Amino acid sequence: PGLNDMEEACLSLPKDTTIATIENLTVAINKVESEPEKDREEKIIEASKIREAKNLSDNQIRKVEELLREFSDIFALDRSELGVTPLIEHEIILKDNIPVQAPYRQVPFHVFKELQTEVQA
Repeated sequence: PGLNDMEEACLSLPKDTTIATIENLTVAINKVESEPEKDREEKIIEASKIREAKNLSDNQIRKVEELLREFSDIFALDRSELGVTPLIEHEIILKDNIPVQAPYRQVPFHVFKELQTEVQA
């Protein structure tokens, strides 16, 4: 089914089905690996906004920053760093299998051209 027909069809994919490939993956990996560790730690601390916490003492903020530095390798700076796992499966049980029908929503003008290009690709 095409994108315009999605409300009329249900699509099921078998486990481990590949729906896309990323050709420039090595570029993204090299970028992440070449980041200096201190820069990465500081970016994680900034993203956590822990320094803006009004309910923590300076000592508590310092301890949280130490934890963030120590475990900086387990935090993602952006979505490209998030991974997947084949170790767990889950099922979402619905009350029924009736598709939800919602009216089309108008696309904001500043996003329309990009969306149109994406759909036609």
